[in-house]
Formats: sequence, C-alpha cells, structure tokens
Amino acid sequence: MEWQGINLTNYHQINWSRKAILLIIQYGLLIIITLIFAINIILYTNNIYSSKNYYSKQNKRLSKKIQNKNNILDKFILKQKIKHNVISSKNITNILTELKNLPIKGAITEINIQHRNKDYFELWGKVINQEKFNRLSDYLRHLNKYNVSIDIFQTNADNELEFMIKVINK
Repeated sequence: MEWQGINLTNYHQINWSRKAILLIIQYGLLIIITLIFAINIILYTNNIYSSKNYYSKQNKRLSKKIQNKNNILDKFILKQKIKHNVISSKNITNILTELKNLPIKGAITEINIQHRNKDYFELWGKVINQEKFNRLSDYLRHLNKYNVSIDIFQTNADNELEFMIKVINK
C-alpha cells in the first residue's frame, strides 16, 4: 500500500470558490439577460396594446360614421321611393271624378287607398247581377290612365255579386 498524503494547501478551497463565483456570475448574467428580454417583451406588448386600443377606437368611430351615413342614405332612399309612389291629390281627384261618372250608381260601397310597393285604389262594392258588373268593369277598363284588375269576386247570401277591384295608375 502506498502512502497518500493529505493535501493541506488551500488549492481546493480556491478552486471551489472560483467555480462558485463563476456560477454566480453566469446565473447573474442569465438573470440580467432574462430580465432585459422580459422588459423588451413587456414594452413590445404595451406598444401593441396601445396601438390596438387606438385602432379599435378609430374603428368604432369610423363604424359609427358609416352606420350614420347608411342611415341617412336609407332615409333619403325611402323619401325618394315615397315621392315616386305616393298618389298625388290630382290623381285622387281624377279617380273620384271618374267614379262619379260610373254607369251604375251605388255599386261602389268603399274606396281604400293602399300604400304598398306602389300605391293603388281598392274599390269594394256589390251589384245585383252579372250584367251590371260587366258594365262596371268595362267602364273601368276603358279608362286609359289606369290598370284595372279584379281581385275578389264572389256571391253573397242574397245572391249579390261582391267584388274588389284594384285601380293602379299607369
């Protein structure tokens, strides 16, 4: 057996302390680099967040402007449609004058003005027999200013012919 002596110098202590200091420096640098990286990420995300808020607010503002412009446009279009589809007082007077000249008196019991895609008159009435209805419908069809269509035609319990005729301006 060989003799092995105990090294009583401070070599191991210095070596251990150098390694410990080197590890502390490495971990310190790693922590500093990680902190710098984390701060850069935080600053970048804050920048993106503030940009997002700015663009989001601008988007909402522009969306409201677009919605308001669309509402104004829809109102304008509606007003234009109403102007084109409304029956003028002159047309109402003309149709009433034509109805006063009907060959059969008392045949029309009700006149309605309907407001749909295109305004028109509904003439409701009843006559005693088919011959009177034919005279009435022929008179209305010969009016060149109007399109006439018979929508309802039926016989009631008293054997009278009830009808509804649509009169539309051409």
